[in-house]
Amino acid sequence: TSRGNDARLRQENSNLEKQVYELSDAKKDLMKRIYDLERDIQDLEGERRSLRQELMNLSSDKDMLEYQLSEFEGIKSNLLGKIDGLEGELDSKDDAARTLRQETMSLVADKDELVFEVKRLEGQVSTLTRKLEETLEDNSHLQHKALENDNVA
Repeated sequence: TSRGNDARLRQENSNLEKQVYELSDAKKDLMKRIYDLERDIQDLEGERRSLRQELMNLSSDKDMLEYQLSEFEGIKSNLLGKIDGLEGELDSKDDAARTLRQETMSLVADKDELVFEVKRLEGQVSTLTRKLEETLEDNSHLQHKALENDNVA
């Protein structure tokens, strides 16, 4: 039974070490995904700033053309259409950035859970390793006593 316990403890220890390794890989993948999402957010924010600047420039052009060239209503209409399109793109980019932020927050929470789970499993591995060492030491003492009893007999 002692050998059975040793084998069982070794197997549990091996299984826990495998889980720790797999969780560590999952953590690395999550960290890479978070990094990629944060970079995507920065790109989207840069595009949003460019679109906002372009929108401001177009609004300024529109005002100047209305003042100077009120008879060219076709130009004004064209600029308004562009502005509406840019505002739609800006709204779309804002929605995408919001979604990416939410995904990042979710991944950060998942990462925190994985870190906690890894620490918990590391504690279990440590406990099982200590129990295995104690069992091996006990078995060694029992074998030594058995040899002494055989020699006495």
